[in-house]
Order: sequence, then C-alpha cells, then structure tokens
Amino acid sequence: MAENFAALEYKTVEEVLTVIKHLTAILSTAGMQVLELISPSHLLAQLRSPTKSSSQNNADQINNPQTLDETKIPLMRTSVIIAMVMLLKAHLKTLYSLSEE
Repeated sequence: MAENFAALEYKTVEEVLTVIKHLTAILSTAGMQVLELISPSHLLAQLRSPTKSSSQNNADQINNPQTLDETKIPLMRTSVIIAMVMLLKAHLKTLYSLSEE
C-alpha cells in the first residue's frame, strides 16, 4: 500500500499534503504506542525479568524459532508498518520538495 501511495501521480500539492497529514496522524497515535513498547527503558526491563539467562534464551530462539513469544510477532509487524509509514512520508516530502512544517 505504501508503494502505491509513493507511485501515485498527484495532480496538486494539496493532495500530497493531505496524504502527509494522514501519515502524521498515524505516526502520532500508533507510532507513539509502538515507541513506548519498544523504548530502551522498556527493553531493559524485559531483559532483566526473564527467568532464563538472555544468552540461553537467544540461543533457544535461534535453534528453535517456535520458542519465539507469540505476543512479540504482532509488535514486530507493527514496527515494520510504522517504519514504512515514516519512509513514505520522508519520500513524499523529498519528492515534492516540502518543508518539515
């Protein structure tokens, strides 16, 4: 979907600004929620709380991908989507020479 928005031939700058406005709204809501979940302070708390040592846990995940916590997969997908939204927004701003306003 991001690729489609990037490839569209916009007729006016207002169309581009509308898309960027909606991308900014997505980033301000969903992006902040994802940032809160994967922030360094939250990651440190996760690293300290497991019962296994982190090196043993990482080795288990590499050897057996099934052990990956099922709750982390949606978070990983969401973080990739947020990254695509950020890239699309930056691409449109660069392509149409828009400022950071």
